[in-house]
Amino acid sequence: MPTELTRSPAINLLLNTIEQYQQEEVDGETVITVFNETVAFINEGLQKAFEGQVKISPPGSAMRSMAPEVQAALDQLRKTLDQLRRALETGSPGEALLAAVVDTTGRVFDAFDRLQAAEAKEPNLSRSPHLNPLMKVGFAVADGTMDPALFRTLLTNMVAYHHQMALFKPPAVATEAQRADMQSALKQHLEGLKEAERYFEDGQGAHIKQGLERSNQAVNRLYALDEAFQAAEAAARVKRCIRCSEENDVQARLCRRCQAPLPQVIDSTTSTVDVQIADQVKATGHVVSEVTQPLVEMVAEIRSGKKVLYDLNDPLQALEERIKTLWDQLKQVNPEEQAGSPEDLEAMKWAQEVMSQGIHEMVEGLNNMRRAVNAHDQAGLDVGMEAFLTGHDRIAEVYQAALNLAQQQQSVAP
Repeated sequence: MPTELTRSPAINLLLNTIEQYQQEEVDGETVITVFNETVAFINEGLQKAFEGQVKISPPGSAMRSMAPEVQAALDQLRKTLDQLRRALETGSPGEALLAAVVDTTGRVFDAFDRLQAAEAKEPNLSRSPHLNPLMKVGFAVADGTMDPALFRTLLTNMVAYHHQMALFKPPAVATEAQRADMQSALKQHLEGLKEAERYFEDGQGAHIKQGLERSNQAVNRLYALDEAFQAAEAAARVKRCIRCSEENDVQARLCRRCQAPLPQVIDSTTSTVDVQIADQVKATGHVVSEVTQPLVEMVAEIRSGKKVLYDLNDPLQALEERIKTLWDQLKQVNPEEQAGSPEDLEAMKWAQEVMSQGIHEMVEGLNNMRRAVNAHDQAGLDVGMEAFLTGHDRIAEVYQAALNLAQQQQSVAP
């Protein structure tokens, strides 16, 4: 029997274990253990995650309209697995029953594929991956078709996220007008959320719609400003210090303000990835490396329909193991023992702090992506990937800064 008859790693493991049992390579107790773990994954993982997504999806959405089809496929798979359980308890299952397991598993994945394709066609209400689901749920609450409790939770989370946004400082290339516009947009964003919150005072759905539309207008302003900042920085060819945010000349190796090593300017168009991926990286502004390239490529193929969310399981597992190794290595570094001077000690402590923050962001991103895969949530995948790539950027910049410093020390060595 081939090692991979289905797209489900859990089902494949079960089928392979049954084959080993039939060949007397494992005992019946092992088969039952693997079987119970597989059923638990389907019932406690896949089924509950699917139900959670249906619960937060507004009426008329692809998730709501296609939920019966997906649920029917899941029910049929569970029914087939129940038949398999009885066969295992009385002896060895026949080939016809094993083929039915493969077939019903395929139907589940096909149903999720159709659901994902339908969701991809749904228009987004906002450019923001944070505000978009809030608007969809909020508008449904305003129309009286969803429970307000979920909207209250999402709105509270969005207000907390706003306060994180407010900590962002505009780059030095920003003009006074842009700085003022940014503060105005942030104020408008919060005012919109507060307007939506008034729904819980008088039950008027108009507060939600008017407030969230106002917040979305502010989001569009912030996106436009961010694009302008990136263009200005690219035109100025400056290096921004990741320690103190000072902007330096493109040729500088050390920050003129805090003397921290500066990262090398990275041109994503020189990456070895193909044009489609390079364009995506250029658009997002993230660093590409051998660590992130497989993930970026896989997500691009998922968005294009060539792959499905469940294909991310193996790349995510590999990344989790790699980050664990990196974290173990970082914990072994002792700046107090390894620094050769007070300046080196300060630089090493700074680098260790930034890398630690980067690793935590990468782990958070991977956890969000794992949950998104289990819940079949494309928007959640995008949010998780953004966090992961942001954390990787921090680590890549520190690494490049260390290389630059080493090159500088070699150039002045006698």
